[in-house]
This record gives sequence, C-alpha cells and structure tokens, in this order.
Amino acid sequence: MLATRAADKPDIPRGPDWRYEVKWDGVRALADTTSGTLRLRARSGSDVTVAYPELAGLAAWPGAVVDGEIVVLAGSVPSFEALAERMHVRDAARARRLAARSPVTFVAFDVLVLDGTDVTRRPLDERRALLEALPLPDRVQLSPVYPDLDPLWDVTREHGLEGVVAKRRSSTYQPGRRSADWVKAAHRATRVAAVVGWRPEGAREAGRAAVAGVGRLGAVLLGATKERA
Repeated sequence: MLATRAADKPDIPRGPDWRYEVKWDGVRALADTTSGTLRLRARSGSDVTVAYPELAGLAAWPGAVVDGEIVVLAGSVPSFEALAERMHVRDAARARRLAARSPVTFVAFDVLVLDGTDVTRRPLDERRALLEALPLPDRVQLSPVYPDLDPLWDVTREHGLEGVVAKRRSSTYQPGRRSADWVKAAHRATRVAAVVGWRPEGAREAGRAAVAGVGRLGAVLLGATKERA
C-alpha cells in the first residue's frame, strides 16, 4: 500500500479519524514467513533477505506478512547514507560483515497476514492491535503512532526526520495501490545542483570511466554554488 503525497503540513488530514506516524528514511520491505522461512521482499518484489542477516529473528512470527521499513539508526535518527551500502548486497559473507559494522532495524507498521489468515480487509486499528500483540525479535521495533499532527510535525522537523504519514484509522490495507487513506508529507528542503560525475555500481576505482549501458549507479558527484550565510 502506498501513500499519496501532500505538498505541506496544511494539506495533511486532521481529526479523530486519523493517526500519525514518522515517515522513516529507509527501504520499504515486507517480512514474509508464510512459507515457513523468512523472506524479505522489497517494493519491487525482489528477495533481499540475504542483505540483512541481522533480521533473521523475524522468522519467529507465525505465518505472517508484516509491512515495515528497514533503517540504519544513528542516534535514533535514520541515516539513508549508512543504509545505501547495504541495499544491493547479495553476497552473504559481505552482508554479515556489514551487519556487524552497521546493523539495520526493521520498523514494523502494518500486518497483512497473521497465522496464515489474510487480515488486509480489517480496519487499520484492528491490524495495529494484532501487530502490537506480536513479540518483538532482536533488531525489530514498532513504528510509534500519535493522535495529533502538530507535535509530531514539529518534533520530526526539529530532529531531522524525513516527515510524517497520516493514516485513516478505519482504512483497509490496499496492496499496490496509492491510496488517499495514507497521506505523506516530507520536511526535505531542495536546492539546484549539477551532476558533474558518476560511476557504475561495483566500481572500486574512483577514476573508473563511465561504461555505456550500465543500469545502476554506484555514486554520483554533485556540484552547487556556495550558499551565502
């Protein structure tokens, strides 16, 4: 399920029919144990289990599919830069080394299946109660929920968090759909920059030449004019 985008705080829905969560700066993933083993699946549907060995404890959830965000927390604030080197790792040995150095956390915020039963048609409040009843394995936490927008908006902006998501309490889970029942707004500021260089994923030499036809970027070098104080 995907959220529609609000331009800014005034466009976020308010009222007792809504609740609010932090918009986490990480990688969206489904933790699926319905086959008897844990599978972590990215939004694209690809299997990313091998990249995050420290989340193996999620296998303890019985016949479940849980929606969440994989983040690297640096002083309780997600660091997308720290997560970036983990995202495309498919070598198990390298993944274990990175996990020891920069472990991730799975922030769970919704449940689609539990004990083999599809619960997507139940209201969000009911699904949240089911999620809160689950034991929390190592490296897993629940995304906190808040009744009021204003305090959360101010705190997330003050602490450099990405933004806020508003969710209708009565909403069902709508897989693959961008629904007006979930509304997101970000704090991120923007500025103009020029792309002055890049290298393909997997390139180890800083000066490696660009290769035509490479599908993924490993790094991008940006340039911008110095801002006046």
